[in-house]
Amino acid sequence: MPKTIGIDIGTSGAKGVLVSFPDGRVLATARRAYPLYGKPPIAEHDPEDWVRAATEILAELGPADAIGLDGMMHSEVCLAAEENPRKAAGRAILWCDGRAEEECRRIVDRVGLDLLRETVANRPFAGFTLLHLLARGKKLGTVLICKDYVRYRLTGELHQETSDAAGTLCWDVARGGWADQLLSKLEIPNDLFPPPCGSTEVVGRWNGIPVVGGGADNAAAAIGVGVVEEGQAMVSMGTSNVLVVCHDKPLIDPAMRVHTFTHAVPNRFLQLACMLAGTRAFDWAARLFSLDVENAPLADSSEGLLFAPYLVGERTPHADTRLRGIFAGISAHHEPAHFLRAVLEGTAFALKDAHQIAGGSSVRVTGGGMKNPAWRQIVSDVLGIPVATVNTSDEGAAYGSAILAAVGIGIFKSVPEACARLVRETSVTRPARSYGAEYVRYQKLHPAAASLVEPFSLPRV
Repeated sequence: MPKTIGIDIGTSGAKGVLVSFPDGRVLATARRAYPLYGKPPIAEHDPEDWVRAATEILAELGPADAIGLDGMMHSEVCLAAEENPRKAAGRAILWCDGRAEEECRRIVDRVGLDLLRETVANRPFAGFTLLHLLARGKKLGTVLICKDYVRYRLTGELHQETSDAAGTLCWDVARGGWADQLLSKLEIPNDLFPPPCGSTEVVGRWNGIPVVGGGADNAAAAIGVGVVEEGQAMVSMGTSNVLVVCHDKPLIDPAMRVHTFTHAVPNRFLQLACMLAGTRAFDWAARLFSLDVENAPLADSSEGLLFAPYLVGERTPHADTRLRGIFAGISAHHEPAHFLRAVLEGTAFALKDAHQIAGGSSVRVTGGGMKNPAWRQIVSDVLGIPVATVNTSDEGAAYGSAILAAVGIGIFKSVPEACARLVRETSVTRPARSYGAEYVRYQKLHPAAASLVEPFSLPRV
């Protein structure tokens, strides 16, 4: 029975799964943690930690018939000078790094929103790869996104996979190539980027094992829960809070309040909203009250308490890394359990901001936060739609990468065929109450947070 390994290179660590096919059974899992460097707005990794984690996971889970990788979107590596070309030139700047905020306005002023909309399909955000490159100035070598660097170190083959390319703000999403006109206006040479490759394309070998192109983490997570057809949607509540909706063509919000990317499935595209605080917000609140995250008390109602989850700024739909969080409606009778409830509701309200733009009549869920039935119920109530778990919800993006590897070596003819055979819904949470009045009050928090932003000098890259 053939087996593949899927590895997800994440913000706090890497996860690997060993999966047998065609039954899709998870035979083993492995994890490796690594440090995050810097305090907001700085967020960096040592790329060698990624390589070390992936290599150790492969050694623990192997042998296998193929390998698939996914990793954090936008988190780039510049390769070192020619004397050591296979190593990174310093730390990687991550998706949640906010130092390039000033570059966002400069890009819009220089090229205009129309060209951005027509080519890269997205508004500049400080966490995007292009912003990192501009902030680095002339300190550039060959540019790779997180998992593509790991694959390069494993195989020696230099490629940039297309779903991650779409998240660089350098890729023409509709045309499927580097956005030459945009890059020329910004004086960014497109030869900084290696040749593109497909997600299921075998592009190298590690110890004789085929390695496929893989996918961006959110694309792989969508595949992992079977979100591969028109209108299907996913909510991933991990460190960040993500909504993904699959489409057959690149749909672009006219105001570009949510992102449009290439899926890791041929001829599929994603509308994606990423709110920067998911489980990060709950973990922070639990620590604030000296509570154990796993056993923190949760009130049945927040009793009028509201939370705006802008702990490290916000990405969609507000696109401002300078925003900071707010608790509102605090009274003397509120206890820690009310604050924790308000945090869960606040992340769900942020999700609703995005859902009103991108849509989705029901969602499948993944990520650590969605293991909590109370949080799932809150999300269902706030969105007003069913929320489903699937048999692969716990495995997330790594399972999607294992599917990509299985398709790459011919176990399945296509990713949609694989998902139809492997992924099934295991529970459905339906709306039990309305949060309409609370959401109306919540919507007043963003203008308040924006009015309180203080001009401050961001650290340079």
